[in-house]
Amino acid sequence: MPRGVNTQDEGRIQGRNVVNANSSNIVAPGIVTDGLYLHLDAGNYNSYPIANTTWYDLSDRQNNANLVNGPTYSRDGGGAIVFDGSNDYATVPSSARTFSQVTFMAWIKRNGASGQWAGFIFNRNTGVPGSACGINFRGTTNQLGYLWAGDGFGFVSNLTPPDGAWCLVGGSFISNIATLFLAQASGTSTAVDTAKLTTSVTFEANRLYIAYDPAWNVYKG
Repeated sequence: MPRGVNTQDEGRIQGRNVVNANSSNIVAPGIVTDGLYLHLDAGNYNSYPIANTTWYDLSDRQNNANLVNGPTYSRDGGGAIVFDGSNDYATVPSSARTFSQVTFMAWIKRNGASGQWAGFIFNRNTGVPGSACGINFRGTTNQLGYLWAGDGFGFVSNLTPPDGAWCLVGGSFISNIATLFLAQASGTSTAVDTAKLTTSVTFEANRLYIAYDPAWNVYKG
C-alpha cells in the first residue's frame, strides 16, 4: 500500500505473483512528473530503504513520509508497506497548498475489511469543518469513496477493490467532476460524481496521511 507504478505493475494486473524483488530489478516508473506533488514507491530502494521509518518522496518536492506505529515491509508485488489495520499509518509533513485539480493514485492489496471510512490518501484538519480531501473506503462497504472539501460523503461508487489481490485505485478531481477508478485483473472500472464539488481546495500543512483518515480509521493491507 500505496506505491508508484513500475515494470512489476503489468504482472500485478494480470494476477501474477512477483517475489524476491530487490532494488536491482525495480525500474524507475515512466509517469508524468509535471505537477507531481508526492511519489512514494516501496519497491524502489531510493524511496524505501528496507527497515527504515522514512519513506522517501521520489518527486522533487521532498515530501518524505514518516511511518507511524511500525508498518512492515513486504517483498510481495515487488515491494510494499503493510499496514496492520490497528494503528499503522504514515504522515507526510507537507506545506499548505491550494489545488484546483488533483489526482490520487495508489496500488493496494486489501487484507480483509478495514474500519469504516478508512483513508487511503487523505488530507484532513480535524479542527476545520470541510477540510477533508482524499480517497477512502465508503462506510463499511469496502467500496471506494472520496471527500473533496467535505463533499462526496454520500456518493456510491459501486467500485470494490478485491480482497487479497493487487489493484490500482484512484480519484481524479477537476472542476466540478470527481472520477474514481479501479484497475484489477478483470479490467478497469470508473464512477463519476458531478455533485457539489468546489473549484479548489486547500491542503492543510502537515495534515496529509497515508492509510489513515484521522477522523475515522486506518486502512488494512
